[in-house]
Amino acid sequence: MPDSSKGWPGGGAPPGDDAPEITGSAFLRLSDFLSQQGAFDLSVMDNRPGRCRRTGIPGPRRLPWETRKVGELSLVAQALIVEDDVFWANRSRIVTVRENPILTRLWAHTPLELGVPALMAIAVRTAFGRIGGVILTPKSARHTDLSAQYAAFGPQFASLAREFMLEDFDRDRHASTASLQGVLSPREVQCIRLIAMGQTDEEIADTMTIARTTVRYHFSNLCEKLGASSRANAVYRAATLGLLPSAA
Repeated sequence: MPDSSKGWPGGGAPPGDDAPEITGSAFLRLSDFLSQQGAFDLSVMDNRPGRCRRTGIPGPRRLPWETRKVGELSLVAQALIVEDDVFWANRSRIVTVRENPILTRLWAHTPLELGVPALMAIAVRTAFGRIGGVILTPKSARHTDLSAQYAAFGPQFASLAREFMLEDFDRDRHASTASLQGVLSPREVQCIRLIAMGQTDEEIADTMTIARTTVRYHFSNLCEKLGASSRANAVYRAATLGLLPSAA
Protein backbone atom coordinates (compact mmCIF):
# COMPACT_ATOMS: atom_id res chain seq x y z
CA MET A 1 0.00 0.00 0.00
CA PRO A 2 1.36 3.48 -0.78
CA ASP A 3 2.47 5.73 2.07
CA SER A 4 -0.05 8.41 1.17
CA SER A 5 -3.45 8.62 -0.43
CA LYS A 6 -6.14 11.10 -1.26
CA GLY A 7 -8.97 9.76 0.83
CA TRP A 8 -9.70 6.09 1.39
CA PRO A 9 -7.44 3.90 -0.80
CA GLY A 10 -10.30 1.92 -2.27
CA GLY A 11 -11.30 1.54 -5.90
CA GLY A 12 -13.01 4.08 -8.07
CA ALA A 13 -12.10 7.55 -9.16
CA PRO A 14 -10.18 9.76 -6.72
CA PRO A 15 -11.95 12.61 -4.93
CA GLY A 16 -11.81 16.18 -6.18
CA ASP A 17 -8.52 17.92 -6.81
CA ASP A 18 -9.07 20.10 -3.74
CA ALA A 19 -8.98 17.10 -1.38
CA PRO A 20 -5.72 17.29 0.61
CA GLU A 21 -3.53 14.25 0.96
CA ILE A 22 -4.06 11.92 3.87
CA THR A 23 -0.74 10.57 5.05
CA GLY A 24 0.90 9.13 8.11
CA SER A 25 1.48 5.87 9.93
CA ALA A 26 -1.81 6.07 11.86
CA PHE A 27 -3.76 6.42 8.60
CA LEU A 28 -2.00 3.35 7.20
CA ARG A 29 -2.93 1.36 10.31
CA LEU A 30 -6.55 2.49 10.01
CA SER A 31 -6.76 1.72 6.28
CA ASP A 32 -5.06 -1.66 6.72
CA PHE A 33 -7.55 -2.56 9.44
CA LEU A 34 -10.58 -1.48 7.42
CA SER A 35 -9.34 -3.30 4.34
CA GLN A 36 -9.79 -6.51 6.32
CA GLN A 37 -13.37 -5.73 7.37
CA GLY A 38 -15.20 -5.78 4.02
CA ALA A 39 -16.41 -3.39 1.33
CA PHE A 40 -16.46 0.03 2.98
CA ASP A 41 -15.65 3.60 2.07
CA LEU A 42 -13.98 5.98 4.48
CA SER A 43 -14.77 9.70 4.71
CA VAL A 44 -13.23 12.41 6.86
CA MET A 45 -15.00 15.53 8.09
CA ASP A 46 -12.44 18.19 8.88
CA ASN A 47 -13.56 21.44 10.50
CA ARG A 48 -10.19 23.17 10.56
CA PRO A 49 -10.27 26.59 8.90
CA GLY A 50 -9.36 26.39 5.24
CA ARG A 51 -9.69 22.60 5.09
CA CYS A 52 -12.11 20.75 2.80
CA ARG A 53 -13.90 17.59 3.76
CA ARG A 54 -11.92 14.63 2.53
CA THR A 55 -13.45 11.52 1.14
CA GLY A 56 -12.59 8.37 -0.73
CA ILE A 57 -16.08 8.06 -2.18
CA PRO A 58 -15.73 8.68 -5.92
CA GLY A 59 -17.60 11.51 -7.63
CA PRO A 60 -20.11 12.49 -8.75
CA ARG A 61 -21.59 10.95 -5.59
CA ARG A 62 -21.23 13.85 -3.17
CA LEU A 63 -22.25 13.38 0.45
CA PRO A 64 -24.10 16.04 2.50
CA TRP A 65 -21.15 16.75 4.80
CA GLU A 66 -18.62 17.33 2.01
CA THR A 67 -19.36 20.97 1.34
CA ARG A 68 -18.90 23.55 4.06
CA LYS A 69 -22.27 25.31 3.75
CA VAL A 70 -24.27 22.08 3.82
CA GLY A 71 -21.81 20.17 5.96
CA GLU A 72 -22.11 22.40 8.99
CA LEU A 73 -25.89 21.82 9.06
CA SER A 74 -25.96 18.18 8.00
CA LEU A 75 -27.40 15.50 10.23
CA VAL A 76 -24.03 13.76 10.41
CA ALA A 77 -22.25 16.95 11.49
CA GLN A 78 -24.84 17.58 14.20
CA ALA A 79 -24.53 14.00 15.45
CA LEU A 80 -20.75 14.26 15.67
CA ILE A 81 -21.06 17.46 17.70
CA VAL A 82 -23.30 15.93 20.37
CA GLU A 83 -21.93 12.37 20.59
CA ASP A 84 -18.47 11.38 21.83
CA ASP A 85 -18.64 7.60 21.41
CA VAL A 86 -18.65 5.60 18.20
CA PHE A 87 -22.16 5.10 16.76
CA TRP A 88 -23.82 3.59 13.74
CA ALA A 89 -26.99 4.76 12.04
CA ASN A 90 -29.28 4.42 9.06
CA ARG A 91 -32.41 6.33 8.08
CA SER A 92 -34.56 4.68 10.73
CA ARG A 93 -32.31 4.27 13.77
CA ILE A 94 -29.14 5.33 15.52
CA VAL A 95 -27.22 3.05 17.90
CA THR A 96 -24.79 4.36 20.51
CA VAL A 97 -22.73 2.88 23.33
CA ARG A 98 -25.03 4.53 25.85
CA GLU A 99 -28.36 6.30 25.45
CA ASN A 100 -28.11 9.84 24.13
CA PRO A 101 -31.51 11.61 24.28
CA ILE A 102 -30.24 14.45 22.09
CA LEU A 103 -29.34 12.03 19.30
CA THR A 104 -32.62 10.20 19.67
CA ARG A 105 -34.57 13.44 19.22
CA LEU A 106 -32.29 14.50 16.38
CA TRP A 107 -32.95 11.31 14.46
CA ALA A 108 -36.68 11.49 15.14
CA HIS A 109 -37.22 15.11 14.09
CA THR A 110 -34.60 15.84 11.40
CA PRO A 111 -35.14 15.00 7.71
CA LEU A 112 -32.83 12.04 7.16
CA GLU A 113 -30.82 12.92 4.08
CA LEU A 114 -27.80 10.77 4.86
CA GLY A 115 -26.87 10.11 1.25
CA VAL A 116 -25.69 6.62 2.24
CA PRO A 117 -27.52 3.42 3.29
CA ALA A 118 -25.82 3.39 6.72
CA LEU A 119 -22.75 4.70 8.46
CA MET A 120 -20.49 4.19 11.44
CA ALA A 121 -18.84 7.32 12.82
CA ILE A 122 -16.65 8.70 15.56
CA ALA A 123 -16.05 12.35 16.48
CA VAL A 124 -12.51 13.49 17.20
CA ARG A 125 -12.03 16.60 19.33
CA THR A 126 -8.82 18.41 20.09
CA ALA A 127 -8.02 21.29 22.42
CA PHE A 128 -9.91 24.52 21.76
CA GLY A 129 -12.88 22.80 20.17
CA ARG A 130 -11.60 21.77 16.77
CA ILE A 131 -13.76 18.89 15.57
CA GLY A 132 -13.11 16.21 13.04
CA GLY A 133 -15.04 13.09 12.24
CA VAL A 134 -14.22 9.75 10.64
CA ILE A 135 -17.14 8.09 8.89
CA LEU A 136 -17.36 4.54 7.57
CA THR A 137 -20.01 3.69 4.95
CA PRO A 138 -20.81 0.41 3.14
CA LYS A 139 -20.25 0.30 -0.61
CA SER A 140 -23.45 -1.68 -1.19
CA ALA A 141 -26.75 0.23 -1.14
CA ARG A 142 -28.37 -2.91 0.30
CA HIS A 143 -26.13 -2.87 3.36
CA THR A 144 -28.33 -0.90 5.75
CA ASP A 145 -27.63 -2.74 9.02
CA LEU A 146 -24.20 -2.34 10.62
CA SER A 147 -25.09 -3.88 13.99
CA ALA A 148 -22.81 -6.89 13.47
CA GLN A 149 -19.88 -4.73 12.38
CA TYR A 150 -20.52 -2.30 15.23
CA ALA A 151 -20.37 -5.12 17.76
CA ALA A 152 -17.36 -6.76 16.13
CA PHE A 153 -15.02 -3.82 15.56
CA GLY A 154 -16.72 -0.54 16.52
CA PRO A 155 -14.38 0.27 19.45
CA GLN A 156 -11.28 -0.69 17.45
CA PHE A 157 -12.42 1.47 14.52
CA ALA A 158 -12.96 4.38 16.92
CA SER A 159 -9.53 3.99 18.50
CA LEU A 160 -7.70 3.84 15.16
CA ALA A 161 -9.75 6.72 13.74
CA ARG A 162 -8.94 8.95 16.71
CA GLU A 163 -5.27 8.04 16.49
CA PHE A 164 -5.24 8.95 12.80
CA MET A 165 -7.03 12.29 13.23
CA LEU A 166 -4.98 13.37 16.23
CA GLU A 167 -1.77 12.54 14.36
CA ASP A 168 -3.05 14.61 11.44
CA PHE A 169 -4.06 17.53 13.71
CA ASP A 170 -0.69 17.43 15.45
CA ARG A 171 1.27 17.43 12.18
CA ASP A 172 -0.77 20.38 10.95
CA ARG A 173 -0.27 22.26 14.22
CA HIS A 174 3.49 21.80 14.09
CA ALA A 175 3.60 22.90 10.46
CA SER A 176 1.52 25.99 11.24
CA THR A 177 3.65 26.79 14.27
CA ALA A 178 6.88 26.44 12.31
CA SER A 179 5.63 28.74 9.57
CA LEU A 180 4.36 31.37 12.03
CA GLN A 181 7.50 31.33 14.15
CA GLY A 182 9.29 32.74 11.17
CA VAL A 183 6.61 35.42 10.76
CA LEU A 184 5.93 36.57 14.31
CA SER A 185 8.78 38.49 15.88
CA PRO A 186 10.07 37.36 19.30
CA ARG A 187 8.50 40.47 20.83
CA GLU A 188 5.13 39.68 19.25
CA VAL A 189 5.31 36.13 20.62
CA GLN A 190 6.16 37.50 24.06
CA CYS A 191 3.29 39.95 23.78
CA ILE A 192 0.64 37.32 22.95
CA ARG A 193 1.88 35.07 25.74
CA LEU A 194 1.53 37.89 28.26
CA ILE A 195 -1.94 38.68 26.90
CA ALA A 196 -2.85 35.01 27.38
CA MET A 197 -1.71 35.33 31.01
CA GLY A 198 -4.31 38.08 31.44
CA GLN A 199 -1.96 41.06 31.63
CA THR A 200 -3.19 44.50 30.68
CA ASP A 201 -1.40 46.76 28.20
CA GLU A 202 0.18 48.65 31.11
CA GLU A 203 1.38 45.43 32.76
CA ILE A 204 2.76 44.15 29.46
CA ALA A 205 4.57 47.43 28.91
CA ASP A 206 6.17 47.14 32.37
CA THR A 207 7.15 43.49 31.80
CA MET A 208 8.62 44.15 28.36
CA THR A 209 10.00 47.57 29.37
CA ILE A 210 8.37 49.29 26.42
CA ALA A 211 5.75 52.00 25.98
CA ARG A 212 2.04 51.12 25.95
CA THR A 213 1.84 52.46 22.40
CA THR A 214 4.48 49.88 21.42
CA VAL A 215 2.42 47.15 23.06
CA ARG A 216 -0.54 48.16 20.93
CA TYR A 217 1.74 48.24 17.86
CA HIS A 218 2.92 44.65 18.54
CA PHE A 219 -0.66 43.56 19.19
CA SER A 220 -1.91 45.10 15.94
CA ASN A 221 0.83 43.35 13.98
CA LEU A 222 0.28 39.94 15.52
CA CYS A 223 -3.50 40.20 15.03
CA GLU A 224 -2.91 40.82 11.33
CA LYS A 225 -0.54 37.86 11.08
CA LEU A 226 -2.82 35.53 13.05
CA GLY A 227 -6.00 36.69 11.33
CA ALA A 228 -7.44 37.69 14.71
CA SER A 229 -9.95 40.44 15.46
CA SER A 230 -9.69 40.79 19.26
CA ARG A 231 -7.54 39.88 22.26
CA ALA A 232 -9.59 36.75 22.96
CA ASN A 233 -9.50 35.71 19.31
CA ALA A 234 -5.74 36.30 19.14
CA VAL A 235 -5.18 34.11 22.21
CA TYR A 236 -7.43 31.41 20.75
CA ARG A 237 -5.59 31.48 17.41
CA ALA A 238 -2.18 31.41 19.10
CA ALA A 239 -3.23 28.52 21.33
CA THR A 240 -4.60 26.40 18.48
CA LEU A 241 -1.37 26.97 16.56
CA GLY A 242 0.82 25.90 19.46
CA LEU A 243 2.35 29.32 20.11
CA LEU A 244 1.44 29.31 23.82
CA PRO A 245 3.40 27.15 26.29
CA SER A 246 0.27 25.47 27.66
CA ALA A 247 -0.68 24.25 24.14
CA ALA A 248 2.79 23.28 23.00
